[in-house]
Amino acid sequence: MPVFEFDSGDDSLGGEVRAWKGKEGESYHISMVWWPGSEDGTPDLDAKSPRFSGGMRHFHKDCGYFMNHGPEYTKLAGKKPTQAIVTIIVLWPLAARGMVDKERLRNKEYQVRPWVFSRQKYGILKIRHNEFPLGEHDLKVKCEDTQFQTLDISPAKNNLLRQLQSSEDVVLQEIYKDIIKKVQELVPDIDSHMGQDLSLDEVREKLGLSVSKPVESHTSDVEIDELIDDI
Repeated sequence: MPVFEFDSGDDSLGGEVRAWKGKEGESYHISMVWWPGSEDGTPDLDAKSPRFSGGMRHFHKDCGYFMNHGPEYTKLAGKKPTQAIVTIIVLWPLAARGMVDKERLRNKEYQVRPWVFSRQKYGILKIRHNEFPLGEHDLKVKCEDTQFQTLDISPAKNNLLRQLQSSEDVVLQEIYKDIIKKVQELVPDIDSHMGQDLSLDEVREKLGLSVSKPVESHTSDVEIDELIDDI
């Protein structure tokens, strides 16, 4: 059975895959793994762009993140919604000096995770992609602040997912197939990582506010029969 500790190995506890967040002072090597064709198991790394999903969301200390579905949600949140964007990445295991650890890779010590970020970071990724296509290059990321997810994002020389895709090594092919399978499992529920999809009453309930009561019908069975007779 897998061994884990607080904040170490417990990211998928109970089968739930949490969205990735960088930790201050740590560096990461990632590949974008949600591409056109991923749902069918055949991601096109030469496509124009990796895939993303996005929406407007609110944050409230008593409710957490929840999606915005109109002005009433904004009133309950007390402030305007912000743009959230989500995609899927693989975090490669690293050795000293930030290099990918080949032995740990063969032991499948990588993580396929949703990544939720702001419109500003989307703009940075778009610029990086225009200069260094993300189907050909990975990203090196250093987290400078955990709370605000301040990230230094720069391109890497090659794309490890592409190398796995074209490899004839049996183990590496198994790793590639495992990663794509994990992407397929995440895609159907990907939007849930941006925030909860709640009704207005569910938001009110979480905020400790009164919930609207359903309107009761006072039409009796006799009145319904009379209406039908009239028709």
